[in-house]
Amino acid sequence: MMSKRKPIAAILGILIFCTGMMGEQCQQDPMAGGLAGLWSLERGVVTIRATFTVDNGGTVETNSSDGELVPLNAADFPPALSELVAQWNDGLAELNASLDEALPDVVGVEFPQFGNMRIFDPNDTTMQGTGIFNNETLEYLFVGDLSGAGMGDDVGAGGVLQASAVTGQFDRAALTTSGEITRGVLVTLINATGGVAFTVEIKVAYTGQRTGDSPE
Repeated sequence: MMSKRKPIAAILGILIFCTGMMGEQCQQDPMAGGLAGLWSLERGVVTIRATFTVDNGGTVETNSSDGELVPLNAADFPPALSELVAQWNDGLAELNASLDEALPDVVGVEFPQFGNMRIFDPNDTTMQGTGIFNNETLEYLFVGDLSGAGMGDDVGAGGVLQASAVTGQFDRAALTTSGEITRGVLVTLINATGGVAFTVEIKVAYTGQRTGDSPE
């Protein structure tokens, strides 16, 4: 079930124009190629990489195959971070909801300009984001968070969003897509003895299938 998301802010506005001898804009090939429309998306493997600096520092990585963030094991971290790990685990529901916000289960895809791709929520077309599209390789890039979250936004469990991006590529013949959502999160805990923190890089693989035309 999709979580309630806040309106999407402008994410990236890079316009690439193709002009002919008369200065006319080239026709957008992906529209004719059938890539525009509704796409159903499914999350795949989730990789969590937590990096800390206490006790000479270290990195802990864990994977989940069901598209959901999983609890961290306190035994993998220095004792000084045990409360912080517990805070992360207690906030998993909110953190998983933030992944739903980054990319809904169903999105509409349009190509408003040559070199641009627009994604929107078909249930609320005001929720949208614009990214870069490579017409030759069929690759795309959205820098920012499609939920409208920006650098410094709270994403739950004491986590503050540091960076977010969506990358992927279409298969025109199969009408499928695959890619990855990347989110950087700084998790902090302030208590009576001071403050502790670790950074988390979340990578979520996803696949998608074109399932219909865009709503009128």
